[in-house]
Amino acid sequence: MSALKNILWLIITSVSVFLGVCLVMDNPELVSFKIFGFESNIYPRGLLLLGSFSIGCILTLLVTSTAFIKLKYKLSKTKKQLAKLESSIKIKKD
Repeated sequence: MSALKNILWLIITSVSVFLGVCLVMDNPELVSFKIFGFESNIYPRGLLLLGSFSIGCILTLLVTSTAFIKLKYKLSKTKKQLAKLESSIKIKKD
C-alpha cells in the first residue's frame, strides 16, 4: 500500500510540474503589476500565474491544517472521555 501511495504521489507531482512548465511556456509575455503603489519587476505572465496559484494553495493548506488540528484534538479528547465512561460502566456491571 505504501509503494502504491508513493507511486501515486510521484505521478501527481510529475503531472503538476509538467502543467506548470506548460503554463509558463504558453504565456511568455512580460508583465509587471502594482500592489499598494509598489511596482514589481518584469516577469513572464505564466510565472506570475503559477506563483499566485502556488501561494493560494499553500495558504489554503495552512488554514485548513489548523482546522484539522483542532478537530483532531477534539476527537482525541472525546475518545478519552468515551474510554473513561466505558470503563466506569464495566466496573458497575461487575
